[in-house]
Amino acid sequence: MNLEINLNEREAKEFLELCNDFDLTQEEAIENLIDLAIRKWTLPSGEYLPNGETIKAIEEAEEMLKSGNYKTYSSWAELEADILKRDNDDE
Repeated sequence: MNLEINLNEREAKEFLELCNDFDLTQEEAIENLIDLAIRKWTLPSGEYLPNGETIKAIEEAEEMLKSGNYKTYSSWAELEADILKRDNDDE
């Protein structure tokens, strides 16, 4: 059986990146999805693997923390208080 799937440019790019991250061809990834869906009779949610953009953002945040040049907060309330303080200081 032949199956044709239409993806927009973004979907195609991200799907190829996902397949590459798992060291699979696109065909192998689709075959695995179909096999799993049939065996479990459900659509798999699978393990989350962040895309390249998310990985870069995580790495950037880690570098910011390591540098010590950025203020960190231990709670949302502490962050909110600092923002409100800065707003009052600007007035």
